[in-house]
Amino acid sequence: MTPQARKPLFGFLFAPKPATPGAGQVSWLRIPARGPWRLAVLIISTLLLASVLGTALLSLAASRTPGSVIIGVLALLAMVPIVFLVARGWVTGTYVNDSGVRVVRIVRSDFAPWPIITGVDVTQTGRRQRLIIETSEGPIDTTIGSFTWDTTLREQTWLASVDRMRVWVTESRG
Repeated sequence: MTPQARKPLFGFLFAPKPATPGAGQVSWLRIPARGPWRLAVLIISTLLLASVLGTALLSLAASRTPGSVIIGVLALLAMVPIVFLVARGWVTGTYVNDSGVRVVRIVRSDFAPWPIITGVDVTQTGRRQRLIIETSEGPIDTTIGSFTWDTTLREQTWLASVDRMRVWVTESRG
C-alpha cells in the first residue's frame, strides 16, 4: 500500500512544490522585495485598519437600538473599499516565475508569458527612471522605478532590479 501524499492545511494559499528537483520556478518572485517605506506604510495602515474594524465590530455587537445597528453596519460597509486598498497594497508589485511576468497594480493586473516578451527597456522622465517590458503585443509598464516606495533612497536596489529582470528575460527566452 502506498502512502497518500499529505495536503498542507493552507495549501490553497501557496504554490505547489515541484515533484522533481530542477522542475523550475513555480512560485512568484517579487522584484524588488518590498522596501522599508512600503513596509512602514503597509504595516501602519494595516494596524490602524484592524483597530478601527475591531472597534466598529465591538460597537456593533454592543448596540441596543436599531438605529445604532444601522449606523454600525453602514460604518462597516464604508470601510470595505479601504480594506480592498490595503489588501491590494500588500500584493502590488512586479512578479516573475518560469511562466512569465505578472505586474499587479491597485486596480488591475497584467501578465505576459515569456514567449511574447522581446526585451526590457528603461525609460527616463526627468530624474526618474522606469522599467518597461517590451512585448510583441506592446509595452507593459512595471511597478519597478528608480523613485518608488521600494527603491527610494536605495539606488542599488533599483540597479539590481533592472539587472535581475534583464537576466530573467535573457534566460527565459533562450
